[in-house]
This record gives sequence, C-alpha cells and structure tokens, in this order.
Amino acid sequence: MKRSYTLVLALMWGCRGNEKTVTAKPPRFPVTIATDHIALVSGSVGRELMRQCSREVPPGLSNSWQATPADLSGLDSLLPNLVQKKLADAFPVGSPFDHRKGSYYAQVAGLVRGRDRLLYINGFDASTLNDFQDSTEWRRRSIVVCDGGPGYFGVLFNPSTRRFSDFHFNGPG
Repeated sequence: MKRSYTLVLALMWGCRGNEKTVTAKPPRFPVTIATDHIALVSGSVGRELMRQCSREVPPGLSNSWQATPADLSGLDSLLPNLVQKKLADAFPVGSPFDHRKGSYYAQVAGLVRGRDRLLYINGFDASTLNDFQDSTEWRRRSIVVCDGGPGYFGVLFNPSTRRFSDFHFNGPG
C-alpha cells in the first residue's frame, strides 16, 4: 500500500513539468474603430450608401429611419472584433494579403427591412480621409469607393438583437 501511494505522488509530481503555458497571440489583423470615428448619417446619405459599385449590398432594405447615439451603444467594441474576424477568415495564414492599416471610420444609417429597424454600417480605411480637404465631410456625405478590397466594407447591425449580418468587403482592385 505504501508503494502505490509513493508511485502516485511521483507520477503527479512528474506531470507538473509537462504543463504548457498558453499565451494569447496578438491578432493578425488588429482593427480599431474609435468612437469618434463612427458617425450617424441622414436617411438620404444612407440610401446613397446602397449604391455600391464593387460590393454587395443587403437586399430588401426600403425606408430609412433616424438612428440615435443610443442605437450605437457598444458598436465601437463589437464592430472591430467582427472586422478582425472577417479579415482573418478572408485572408488565412500564408495568403499574400497584409492588412497593415487597420484603422477604420464608419458611417451608420438607419434602414428598414420588413419590420426590422437596422443599421447599415459603411466602413472605410482611415486613409480615405486624405482625399478630402474638409476632414469632417465624411460625416455629411456618402463615401462610396469602387474596389479597394478589405479597406472598405458594409454590414448590417440589428440594435435590438445586437447581431450583425450581410458583411461584405469591397471587390479587389
């Protein structure tokens, strides 16, 4: 009996050295979307955002509604995680794409599908602002860019369920 007890202790002690320390890897595609880089746009701008030239837009959107800042609650933390995941899915390890920028701005428009009030998010790379003399113009005017790949995206967000759908990057170019 004494032997088996000693053997169990020796086995337990020996296993301690085999433990692995797991450290979280930094994301391959770090994404930031600061709160002040998210703007609510008017219904007319929202309808213009539905006229993309190299990206699918969600089907069945009809009327617009004026979203409020309360409808955006938490979007600044949820959206970067989604974009980061979509980048990783679209560009697996070993792919030639290297998304160095990672800083986005977003225009948010209230649109309706059936009875659901949704938010359409038009995301664009921060470097897009270099094309404007007035750095606040993006808050009033639709930003529609042909091609540009993962520097530009569109996605629907349901503020009631806090779920995303219909995510698409722009086409390559």
